[in-house]
Amino acid sequence: MCHFRAALLIPFLAISLATKAEESASETKIRDCFKQYRTALLNTDGAAAAETVNAATIAYYENMRDLSLSGDKAAVEKQSLINRMMIFSMRLRMDPKELAAMNGKRIVGHAVNKGWISQASVARASLGKIAEQGNTAKAEFAVDGKASGFFILFSNDGAEWKFDLTSLFAPGELALKNVIEQQGKNENAFLFEILESATGKKVSEDVWKPLIQK
Repeated sequence: MCHFRAALLIPFLAISLATKAEESASETKIRDCFKQYRTALLNTDGAAAAETVNAATIAYYENMRDLSLSGDKAAVEKQSLINRMMIFSMRLRMDPKELAAMNGKRIVGHAVNKGWISQASVARASLGKIAEQGNTAKAEFAVDGKASGFFILFSNDGAEWKFDLTSLFAPGELALKNVIEQQGKNENAFLFEILESATGKKVSEDVWKPLIQK
């Protein structure tokens, strides 16, 4: 009887082990994806970095492109700090025709090649615990091996896991707001200071105007 019961358990044990193996394989792919993004960013390899990001990231950069090209002041004012800085940066740094011809993947690659995406954001970063749910996953973001308290996102866009770069923006937004509050500055004036330091260009009120004038 004991042998019979053990035999009955073997298929279920096999299923359980297979499931764990599949989860482990997915986790490895997610970690590899983040390592590939990190390596590409640190090596200023835009093409490689662009291959690691997901559809949501590409759509985000295309939305920022469209707002940079045609968004009026009212539309831009509604955006988050990170988004406003992105739009202002595109308007200051990019030729309208060149930007209009780019899709989201090319914009990501261009930004990495030009050093517009901070390498410091991932230089000391790694992933902690990973929780999967279907075709999405969230991973604990660690700095120097220590949990930071926030998570970044990944999605399986088909055959591969891809990194949602926009999930890094939330802590960036919070950090900006904290600095602005501590310094008692106007949000847009603070963004202009950052952009002037980064680009070496004086930021005027013209930055509120769309790149393509109707």
